[in-house]
Amino acid sequence: MEITFPQNHSRVFEADVIEFPAVVDETPTSCRITIEELGREFPVRDLNPDTFESEFLRLRSRIEEQARERIVNKPR
Repeated sequence: MEITFPQNHSRVFEADVIEFPAVVDETPTSCRITIEELGREFPVRDLNPDTFESEFLRLRSRIEEQARERIVNKPR
């Protein structure tokens, strides 16, 4: 299974969600992380709505690795 993560992302401000793309075997899909998930799953420095996006960018490689594991382990 080939999984890549293009480097763009978008923030849904009213929901405190960041969506980021993945391409799985040439099929685009969307991944997302909430501010709550980021704080629970990763070592954040100072997480609040103003720092959410900068913390996402700082931790992006770890977030993508977790997304990759979830995609690979997703029941088919």
